Amino acid sequence: MDLELDGRLAVVTAASRGIGLAVVRALTAEGARVVAGARRPSHELDELVDAGRVRWVAGDLVDPAGPAALIAAADGPVDILVNNLGGAPVRTGGFLGVTDEQWHATLELNLMGAIRTTRAVLPGMLERGRGSIVNICSVNSSLPDPLVIDYSTAKAALAAFSKALSKEVGGRGVRINTVSPGPVETDLWLGAGGVAETVGRASGNEPGDVAKGAAGDSVTGRFTHPEEVADAVLMLAGARSGNTTGADRRPHRSAGDWPERVIRRARRLGPLAAAGRGPSFTPPRGRRVRTSAMEQDAAAPGFEQEILPLFRPVDIDHMAGMGVLLDQYAYMSVPENAERVYSTVADQRMPPPSSGGAWPEEKVRLLRAWIDGGRRP
Repeated sequence: MDLELDGRLAVVTAASRGIGLAVVRALTAEGARVVAGARRPSHELDELVDAGRVRWVAGDLVDPAGPAALIAAADGPVDILVNNLGGAPVRTGGFLGVTDEQWHATLELNLMGAIRTTRAVLPGMLERGRGSIVNICSVNSSLPDPLVIDYSTAKAALAAFSKALSKEVGGRGVRINTVSPGPVETDLWLGAGGVAETVGRASGNEPGDVAKGAAGDSVTGRFTHPEEVADAVLMLAGARSGNTTGADRRPHRSAGDWPERVIRRARRLGPLAAAGRGPSFTPPRGRRVRTSAMEQDAAAPGFEQEILPLFRPVDIDHMAGMGVLLDQYAYMSVPENAERVYSTVADQRMPPPSSGGAWPEEKVRLLRAWIDGGRRP
């Protein structure tokens, strides 16, 4: 598939390793020219620079002047910006142990760096009437964790910023989307001083056991690879997604236990309660919910490429009655839930909250076809 990235100029922040490096590699493989922003280079980044399609620009993007300097150093109009700068300090001492200085540092790293870089690149994109910005967010933006309480807060703010700005500039040719992975196989999780080592030290467990437990919360039983995050970034950055803005891609599938707060809230919300099993359903503590082969279907490309682009996440979340606490993939993977959503849509009992009015017939037919076995109408 030609993503129409050949010759485009892209700027990638925090580009010397991990997700950033994978994005740089993927962009160059598609023929893009890349300006890689990083405080220090790496051996792998140096190899890409030597190959001729990448230029490294040194700079500290936490410095308020750093983002503007990076964009100014780009050789020509920037077509694509990937805001990858971020870090997740683990707060094993709990909320009361997080100081004002630590809160400020985390917000600067995970939020303000992206805001300032966007502010620097946006005028040129608006002037030309085109551009794509992809912000690397996190599953913790909607599933916050107390061990990374300030990181979760910052990523939630980044998601809100991205969504709000996408509405402001979408009509002027600039698209803004996010990619929100769960645990990724990078130094942030697995390296020295990373999440696994820090949590292991505090809990008396081996880092490998901590990582194994985190991987077990995914349907696939493993961490996401950086290259898989990069693939999601490229799909959003390229012209193939030319009418996609304000979207969030999640290259993972969580299969964790239903949080008690979701069950409690679901019970208060009546018939759409407890993941489609009725108000009396309460999974035993520690039991993982795996319902049917449909769970695998929900993670398959056909669901993401054919169904979700038609049903905005807010639509499914709204009908589920559980807001962002319940991931729409997990919700729609339960057959009873899918049928309930279909009947709500087909009978026009609830208008699409994003636009009002009636559900288009195409959406109704496509959803029915997917529920019946993934056959396109």
